[in-house]
Amino acid sequence: MRLLVLLAVALTGCALTRNAPPLDVKYFDVEVPGTTTTHAATIAPAPRALALGRVRSSEFLRNRIVHREGDVLGAYETARWTEYPEAYLRRSLAHALFDEGRFAESLGRDVPTLDVELVAFEEVRKPHGRAGRVQVDYRLHAGDRVLASDVVTAEREASAEGGMPPVVDALEAALAEVSARIASGVDAATRVTPSRP
Repeated sequence: MRLLVLLAVALTGCALTRNAPPLDVKYFDVEVPGTTTTHAATIAPAPRALALGRVRSSEFLRNRIVHREGDVLGAYETARWTEYPEAYLRRSLAHALFDEGRFAESLGRDVPTLDVELVAFEEVRKPHGRAGRVQVDYRLHAGDRVLASDVVTAEREASAEGGMPPVVDALEAALAEVSARIASGVDAATRVTPSRP
């Protein structure tokens, strides 16, 4: 019996050490406008204080690029992001919130705080094409009060030809749209300061 087990292990080891062709992994990056702090004061003389809090993503959104067909999710073996998608979301939101001069970034506990979760950052395969889809769940709170919350989704069409770059471009556009819509929602929610009981 011991000889049979050793023989099985030896055969398995041989199968695992065979030279398989290496994966040709390609990395992709989403271009997000960089944030600057120098021109905000010239656009808005007294921007409101805001903290960008937790930015997280669903468990399956990591380096591998996710694709969806109907209700079925998958991930490419050889197409990956250079960073986790939540990093792109953080930069995009920071640009939409702080570069426009509406808000001044704050680290204080007594200012409204925006927490977000990236729910979808994926290629959508359709019968007659492809798209890039971004979905973000956000909550704006001040202390123990929720000032606003919503789920914002944007989907942009991508060319069926050209491999992954058109999908990356569609995701960039969808991410910018989602960030702008969240910034508008936060702007509206913070213009009226609810009175404390």
